[in-house]
Amino acid sequence: MGMRLVISVKHLGEDVCKIYYHWSAYTMSALYETRDVINCIYNHEDETKEELQLRLIRFCEENGGGISGDGNEFEYIQAKFPNETFKTANYSRNNGLIALSENGMIRMAGWSEGDVDIDIDEDMVSFGVYSCYENLDEYNAERLEWDEDYTPIGYDNMSDIGIDLGQFATIDIDYVINAVNNVPGYLARNGNEIFELIC
Repeated sequence: MGMRLVISVKHLGEDVCKIYYHWSAYTMSALYETRDVINCIYNHEDETKEELQLRLIRFCEENGGGISGDGNEFEYIQAKFPNETFKTANYSRNNGLIALSENGMIRMAGWSEGDVDIDIDEDMVSFGVYSCYENLDEYNAERLEWDEDYTPIGYDNMSDIGIDLGQFATIDIDYVINAVNNVPGYLARNGNEIFELIC
C-alpha cells in the first residue's frame, strides 16, 4: 500500500497538524522525516499556533509536498490564511502532504501504517515505526510461531542502542538516528526490550 507514515505535531494537548508521507513508514525513513520536522519546528520561534501551522505548510511545499488533496483541506487552509498563496500542483505525496482541519487529520490518520507524534510542549517524540517485544523470550516465541526453521537467539546477537525507540526527547533525534543506523540487520534492543526495525 505504500508504507504510509503520518507525523502529528501536538501543542497544548491538541494536534496542530498531521503530515503524510508515502513510502516512509520504514524505521530509518521515518526517523529522517521526524528529524526534518523537528528541525523545522525548533529552528524558529513562533508566537502563535497559526504561525507554526503556516511554517509547516511552507516546509512541506519547499520539500516538494503540499496541502492534502483529500476532502476540502485546501479550501479550509486557504480560508484560514486568506492572504497567502499555496501550491496547487506539482507536488508529491512522497514529500509530505499536510492537513490542519479536524476532518482532514482524521482522514489522514486512517491511512497511516506508521505513526510519529512530536509533542512540542513536552519536547518528546512518540515513535511507532517498528515492532516491540518486552524481552527475548517474547521475541523468540513469536518468531517460532511462523518460522519453524528459526534458531532462537540471545541478547548478544543484537546491538543495545541505549535509548527507548518508542519514546525519546526531541533533542535526542540525532543520537537515535545514529544508533539505529549502526544496527547490523533488523534487531536492536534497549536493555531487555527488543526493537524489530522495519527495513
